[in-house]
Formats: sequence, structure tokens, C-alpha cells
Amino acid sequence: MDTSRIFSILCAFLLLITLTLSITTLVVLRNAVAESEATLNAADALINELDVAVDVLKEESIFTSTDTEAPSVDADILFQRFCMKETNGRIGIYTEDGYLVRIIDVDVTLLPKQEQITLQEGITVNSWRELVDLIQDYE
Repeated sequence: MDTSRIFSILCAFLLLITLTLSITTLVVLRNAVAESEATLNAADALINELDVAVDVLKEESIFTSTDTEAPSVDADILFQRFCMKETNGRIGIYTEDGYLVRIIDVDVTLLPKQEQITLQEGITVNSWRELVDLIQDYE
């Protein structure tokens, strides 16, 4: 065989490899975009669900004290910070004052030991957005 024919076969082989890798890369990128969109939709749904839970708690007036000497606190202030803690082997979301808002179905025993210790001590977050980001990390 002459060198030009060998060179042509080698170029065709490299072209096939390049096309295969390009198609694989595009498929992976498409899947990543779809997964990101699904995660974003799940986060939005979780935020809406937590907002509804906050509204229900405000309407039920569980923060109204019968003690006349207790200081009065605006309910919105109570919901600015949250704490994630281990609760019966799951992750519980609490208000800053210790009221349980929600339990996330994540088995704490499957997490690394350091994460288990951190959750036993409690992780404080300052906003709904931080809370949603942290929940996504654990889910």
C-alpha cells in the first residue's frame, strides 16, 4: 500500500473516533441539563411547600403565648433562621426557637461520621435559600 492510502485510512479512523466522542459528549451534556432542570424544579417545589408550611404555622398561631409576661415577637422574625438536626434517625428542620417544621427522609446512619456529628449538634442556616441548598446536598 502506498502512504497516501494509509494516511487516508488513518484520517478516516480518527474522524470516526472524534465523531463518536463528540456524540457521547453531547449526550452527557444533554442529560446534565435535564438533571439540572429537574433539580431546579424540585427545589422550587420544596420552597413552595415550605412557604405553605410557614403560612399554616402562622395561621395556627402556635407562637402565641398564654403567658402574659412573655415577650411578644413578630412571627416573621422566627422564620428567618432554621436549624437542621438529627431527629429519630432522619433530618429534622426546626425554627430557631425549636419548633419542628419538617422531617427530611434521609437516613442519617448512611452519612459519613463527621456529618452525623454535625447533624447531632445542629446546622443553623439564615434563610430559606440556604436551607434548600443544604437539603439538596443531603438528598
